[in-house]
Amino acid sequence: LNSITLFMIYDMIKEALNRNKLLVGIGKDTYVTDITRSILPYMRSRGVLNYDSISIKSDRPLLTILSSLDNEVFKTPWRFIGYDGAFATLTKNENPPPILRASRKYVFHDGLLIRSYFQLRSFKSIGEVLVKSPVFFYDRFIDKRYDKDFRSIEVLSGYGNITINPYLETGFNKLDNLILFLLSLMDNPEVAEATGHNYLLFLADKDVKAAINLVKEGVIDMTDLKVNEVIKKRRLFIITRKFRDFRHLVERRRRR
Repeated sequence: LNSITLFMIYDMIKEALNRNKLLVGIGKDTYVTDITRSILPYMRSRGVLNYDSISIKSDRPLLTILSSLDNEVFKTPWRFIGYDGAFATLTKNENPPPILRASRKYVFHDGLLIRSYFQLRSFKSIGEVLVKSPVFFYDRFIDKRYDKDFRSIEVLSGYGNITINPYLETGFNKLDNLILFLLSLMDNPEVAEATGHNYLLFLADKDVKAAINLVKEGVIDMTDLKVNEVIKKRRLFIITRKFRDFRHLVERRRRR
């Protein structure tokens, strides 16, 4: 499966370059831990940051809290620095050097993907309390016409140390700034759950869920027909703990 995914990524990169298109994938996974596992330990080793430990492991909650605590620094819309997708497969090495090691034996190919987090909107609610939209992240393919901040890092991968050349933004990347600008124009603050989210992606997600529910209802209806045939032929009786439970089940199916 991983090999198929990699070949699909290669094909998408080829198509994007041939058609001169910018592909951006938006994610909302709560359990991504790239920043706390690899980005921060690497920056600390380079003397950029100084901290003892971070109790929050997931990236989105961490950035959400930081954004809430310092509104001046995190003025919406904002984005996090762009970093190489290879960092997603790295973690802090407990026995350095090197400072980083592969999370699952081998490091993902560097120089393919860039990831960055973003937050689009702020609102003032009752009592002048500042409320912010959720933090999301996006992935895009690396374009060396705009992406220049590559660095050599020695990491532990497999059975030995290797040198990789991942991307880690140190200045303002014009392409990522353009993406942030476009994303800031594509949410819908009039819809609560679409605030700070890409509205077209939100609608597509709703459409897919509706299609899945439609198929699910069709399967359930066909199953009910077959079950009812068996009940009639074999003169079976349905026994439930409570009649209320059975009635609730039947009424719910009927409403579908």
